[in-house]
Amino acid sequence: MDVLVLEQEIKDLRSELYKIGRETNKYSEGEIFKVSQKLDEKILLYQKTKTRLHYFTK
Repeated sequence: MDVLVLEQEIKDLRSELYKIGRETNKYSEGEIFKVSQKLDEKILLYQKTKTRLHYFTK
């Protein structure tokens, strides 16, 4: 996956979390949790991708 695409997806998910956080205090609805999980997945994928790129560019 393209690193730039991942970076943008991470930024978008972070923005979505901030927006949800401003709009509600209802964590129990699960929306914040769902977005947080997506964000975590994207960050892990980003880190793996960057590590592979670094390894192969040496």
